[in-house]
Amino acid sequence: MRPPDVLFLCTMNYYRSRFAHLYFNHLSRQTALRADSRGLMVDQYPLTGLSQPAQEALRRAGVTTRPEDHRDPVLVTPYDLETARCVIALYRREHEPMVRERYRAQRHLVQYWDIQDLDEAPAYQALPRCQALVQDLFARLQAERTRAPAAGSQTA
Repeated sequence: MRPPDVLFLCTMNYYRSRFAHLYFNHLSRQTALRADSRGLMVDQYPLTGLSQPAQEALRRAGVTTRPEDHRDPVLVTPYDLETARCVIALYRREHEPMVRERYRAQRHLVQYWDIQDLDEAPAYQALPRCQALVQDLFARLQAERTRAPAAGSQTA
């Protein structure tokens, strides 16, 4: 399987990053664009499945999840960071120190958003902001894709 176009990161790959990647894939279902997600500290705080707040927000957004969408969280690897076209950590203040400590050689590959975790903002505030940012990102990537010349084509 090819690397994702977008890799979303959060601490546990249980709530924010999973919401972002599943919502992005919902938007991109008619395109070749694909997202995935990983956690920066999954090895420190093991959780299972997909968070209830993410499931509820996805349902409200019209996203039907499949059994594989409820997989256990996955720890990010340097390879994941190096092969994704775009890497976005969901909350700079929380995630930048983790990236710097654990993935020093790949830290320049990571962009940051500011979507707080549940201890700082309730899901009804954080996930709609995340949803809007994902929509903007998807629109931008889709526009870039349509502007790019097809592989192997010649321009005059």
